[in-house]
Amino acid sequence: MMIAEFALAFLTTLPNFVYNIYLQITQSIIKSQLRLAQESLWSSISVIMSFTMNVGTFYVYIIVSRPYRRNVRTALCFKQQNQVTSHQTQLQRGTTIQTLGNMTTRL
Repeated sequence: MMIAEFALAFLTTLPNFVYNIYLQITQSIIKSQLRLAQESLWSSISVIMSFTMNVGTFYVYIIVSRPYRRNVRTALCFKQQNQVTSHQTQLQRGTTIQTLGNMTTRL
């Protein structure tokens, strides 16, 4: 799973890294309108690619981890797990105890 996460991080941040280096190298060059439009397009693409890293980690976990899939399925289906119930028990000499999960109190 770590290899998949590393590959995702590398592939999604590489375009933005390369674009920033390109901007620094060509900072002093006079650019035409066409070149500025191309740079703007590549800037948008590199930013979108860097945003996909955040979403990509979710999909890496979904694909690789069975317990994570189970937790997501439970959360999305709104299934209730680990419900705590209350029981009252009558004891000798008229004492009543109430049990709530693992806690017991006398009434």
